[in-house]
Amino acid sequence: MKPKFFYRQEGLSHGPVLLYLHGFCEDHSIFNPFWPQLGQSYRQLLPDLPGFGQSEGAIDDLGQMADFLWTWLDELNIQELSILGHSMGGYLALAMIEKRPKAVRQLCLLHSHPFADPTAKQAKRKKSAAFIEKYGLDPYLKQLIPQLFPPQLRQTTAVQNFLKQQAGHSQEGVLAGLKAMWSRPDRSTILANFQGPTLAIIGELDEVVPPAFSQAQSTQQLSPNWQSKTLKNIGHMGFLEAPNQLNEIFKLFF
Repeated sequence: MKPKFFYRQEGLSHGPVLLYLHGFCEDHSIFNPFWPQLGQSYRQLLPDLPGFGQSEGAIDDLGQMADFLWTWLDELNIQELSILGHSMGGYLALAMIEKRPKAVRQLCLLHSHPFADPTAKQAKRKKSAAFIEKYGLDPYLKQLIPQLFPPQLRQTTAVQNFLKQQAGHSQEGVLAGLKAMWSRPDRSTILANFQGPTLAIIGELDEVVPPAFSQAQSTQQLSPNWQSKTLKNIGHMGFLEAPNQLNEIFKLFF
């Protein structure tokens, strides 16, 4: 029996397709602030990636995950789409473009980038995997999720509620996600060769993907149709921190 793969479809029943790819230790619900607006123009697909949310299984390589998603999209008879990816979802979006560059019309990297993990980041992820294997997933999530927000927000009710909402991921899926991220290659050349419009959303206070790291994408002129927007006083989780501001940006891009 195949592992369960969950996704929602919202917006138009036909027409241009927008695929939402959530980040690590997240599920499709992070995009709830955006699909009501964008659904007026798009047929929207919001999956839970394997091992996260309501989807079962685990895939520990982003290239294999990209193959999995393209097979699913083939089953839906979708040949062309736009992608909005948050953090790990952006890494996955670039792996999908690597497989089928002409099938993606537009790309939005929300708090994401095309580069491989630096050595120190790889070591940190491996340390996290060892922690999970020793102590379990719940203690890890309680440490991880508040750290994704700026310090002044970490003890707020919104962050605590988000932590509760993201408590259903499988340990197998989270461990696979860590490995997929620490082992991914640099895909900056993939982005440089991508011909579609590309938007990078940068959080001024992002400690996960620091602004200087994100801005390296534009200084290296990685994409011919590149643009970026920096959100002031926002960290890594713009979908919770600044949903209205993001909706205005998305309205102009998509």
